[in-house]
Amino acid sequence: MNYRTTPHCTTKVPPATALFGRIIRAKLPTESTTVNMDEINRMIDKADHDAKVKRKAYADNRRVAKEPSFKIGDQVLVRQRKVNKLTPRFKVVIPLCKCFFFKKFKKNFL
Repeated sequence: MNYRTTPHCTTKVPPATALFGRIIRAKLPTESTTVNMDEINRMIDKADHDAKVKRKAYADNRRVAKEPSFKIGDQVLVRQRKVNKLTPRFKVVIPLCKCFFFKKFKKNFL
């Protein structure tokens, strides 16, 4: 019971409050307050977003990730399906078109 009344480290809100929309009674004494669910949901969303951004920054730093540096019109290799053991792994170099570029990387540029 006390687990559900302890604030979560990421959301900063007790799980029971997030689930039921009210502060539940526990063995430990607490002050009784009213709960505004809109405010709690906004607080949970903000805390969750901040935690995800922090984890992404850490992972990108560990993996030495960087943004793609190619532009529309650049020539790129395209991976092709392996038919037999003599099939090369990539097709010949082709120019990068706008439709392919934005389909793959639209989240970075919109």
